[in-house]
Amino acid sequence: MKMVFFDVETTGLSPTNGDRICEIGILCCDNFKIKKSFSSLVNPLQPIHPAASMVNRITDEMVKDAPRFHDLADNILELFSDRIIVCHNVPFDMKFLQQELSLLNKPAPDNPVMDTLLLARKFFKFPSNKLQSLADYYKINPKNKHRALADVYTTRKLLMHFFEHFNKNGIDIYEFYGR
Repeated sequence: MKMVFFDVETTGLSPTNGDRICEIGILCCDNFKIKKSFSSLVNPLQPIHPAASMVNRITDEMVKDAPRFHDLADNILELFSDRIIVCHNVPFDMKFLQQELSLLNKPAPDNPVMDTLLLARKFFKFPSNKLQSLADYYKINPKNKHRALADVYTTRKLLMHFFEHFNKNGIDIYEFYGR
């Protein structure tokens, strides 16, 4: 199974209110084996909201000389080609990606998606379905919590645990997602 684990850090919570991507992390895997990784800070061309900066620890100073999204877009889209997009909370990350691509008049990828947040809610009964709570549950210890590349590595390991559970319990994940 070809997957691309994807996460963004942003200047705020709402692309429809003008918030932008300030960091992107991508991990391309074939059957969970890492083939490529990509990570970059992104100059969002606007200030990072202090509340966002408190979470992701990305500052305006850190992104001022970073590439702009338009400099990275083609490379990002190439990494997505022919892969299932996997995120923890797909709507959040994909809305930001779609917004950035629409500003460039580029179509968003129409790849199949898999959402580890949705899987956690559907198949498990965790006290919290936040990525870090699930990482703590499975003893996944990322170096840089709430940073894009660390979060894609965490999401990959989380999905590996989920698939192990599905295989052990005879759960056909494709019945949930379709083929």
